[in-house]
Amino acid sequence: MLINSSDYSSEMEVKIKEGQLRIIESLISKIGSEASIDDNLNGTSVLMDLVELKEIYHIISHKEYIESIFFQAFPSTQDFTPALITDSGRRASLSVLVKIVQHLPENLKREERQKKENERFSFTLT
Repeated sequence: MLINSSDYSSEMEVKIKEGQLRIIESLISKIGSEASIDDNLNGTSVLMDLVELKEIYHIISHKEYIESIFFQAFPSTQDFTPALITDSGRRASLSVLVKIVQHLPENLKREERQKKENERFSFTLT
């Protein structure tokens, strides 16, 4: 069941959005090199499913999350010691990045359609 925050009061809407952000951040931490292989697999699986939901895609595609996933997939040798860089963490992050990029055209088209519909049906009361 997908909870749409706009169905609730503004106070509850803020709490729902904060909860969604915490969950996304937690899942992203599960696909990093410092997480176990099981965490990598579980985090990847859940994130890849969530990317397919337009409401969640909008959250995951924020610059800060994309950068976090990118730097986990392609860590700088200055930031990590070789012992901390695991192939499973890099593969998990890269898989999620690929899934996000695959859904980008679809989401751009959806946003364009919504924008046109809003323009077409907008009116003002005087």
